Amino acid sequence: MKKVVVLIAVPIVLLIMARFCVQKVPVDQVGVKTLQLEREVVQKDYEAGYIFCVPGIHRLDLMDRTLQFFHIAEDGDTGKPLHLRSSDQYVTQVDVTVVYRLQPGEAHKALVLHGPGEAFKRKLRSYAEKYIWQELGNLQTEEFYDPAKREEGSKRAMKRMNADLVDQHLVVTDVLIRNVKYDPSFERKLLDKQLLDQQQQLQGSKAKLEGEKEKTELIHKDTEAKVIAIQEELVAEVNERTAVTRAQIAQIEADAAFYAKKLLAEADNYQRTKAAEGELLKTQAEAKGEKALNAAYAQQGGELYLVKQMVENIELGNIEINTNQVNPFDVWQMLDMLGLDASKFEEKVGK
Repeated sequence: MKKVVVLIAVPIVLLIMARFCVQKVPVDQVGVKTLQLEREVVQKDYEAGYIFCVPGIHRLDLMDRTLQFFHIAEDGDTGKPLHLRSSDQYVTQVDVTVVYRLQPGEAHKALVLHGPGEAFKRKLRSYAEKYIWQELGNLQTEEFYDPAKREEGSKRAMKRMNADLVDQHLVVTDVLIRNVKYDPSFERKLLDKQLLDQQQQLQGSKAKLEGEKEKTELIHKDTEAKVIAIQEELVAEVNERTAVTRAQIAQIEADAAFYAKKLLAEADNYQRTKAAEGELLKTQAEAKGEKALNAAYAQQGGELYLVKQMVENIELGNIEINTNQVNPFDVWQMLDMLGLDASKFEEKVGK
C-alpha cells in the first residue's frame, strides 16, 4: 500500500515542482537569478529557455536583451527636447533618439549596479545630454543644415558615451537626430540671406541670360552668314556646272558637226572615187569594145562592112552622096557629081 502511495505521490510532486519551480526565459530577454537567502546574484546570464527556480529561494529577473530606444523629446522619455546653444549664440531645438542595449553577458552586473527595471535610463540620459551638448553645441547653426556634419557630431558623442558606459554595462549603437527646430531670429536671418542669395542668383541668371542672348544672336548671325555663303557657293557651283555643261554640249555639237562633215567628205570622196572608177571601167570597157570592134573589122568581112558604112553616106561639105544611087567605086562619076573636070584629073593621073 505504501509503495502505491509513493508511486502516486512522486509524479504529483514532480508536476507541482515543474509548475512552480521551472520558469521560462523568452527569446528576446535574458534571465538573472538571485539567491534570496544569501541575497547574492548568480554571476551569469541565463539565455532563453527554462530555468529551475525554487520559490522563496530563487528569484528570476528578466531583462531585455534587444535594442532599446531612449527618446530625448517632448513626446519621449524626457518630456522635452534638447536645447543647444550653438557657437553663434542661437538656440537650436533638437529631438534625439539614443539606441542602446545591454552589453552581452553582463546583464547580471547591470542588475547589481542599477537594480531591476529601467533605473539605468537616468544614467543614460545624463551621459547623452552631456556629450550631445558638447559635440553638437560646437556647430554653428547653419551647420545643422548639413546632414554630414550632424552625423559626425552624433558619432563623436556616441563614442564618448560608450567610453563612460563601459562601467555601466551598457553600449550605445547609434545617436539619431530626428528633428531640428531653429531659432526664429536665425530663421529670419537665414530667410533674408536666402532671399539675398536668390536675388543675386537671379541677377546672375539675368546677366547670364543676356550673355546667352548675345551668344544666340551671334550664332544666329553667323548661321545666316554661313547660309548666305553656302547659297552663293551653290549658285557659283551651279553656274560653273552650267558653263561646263554648255561647253561640253558645244564640244559635242562641234565634234558631231566635224564628224558629219568628215562623213560627208568621206562620202563625196567615196562617190568621186567610185565615179572615177566607173569612168575608168567605162573607158576600159569602151577601149576593150573598140579593140574588139577593130579586131572584128580587121577580118575580111569586117573590111567590107566598113567600106559599106563609109560609102553609104558620104558628106563632102554641103554635098551629100547617096550610095544607093551612085556607085562609089566609079571615080569618074563621083568627080563629075562633085563638079570637077575629070579630063584634067585624068591628064594629071596619066602623067
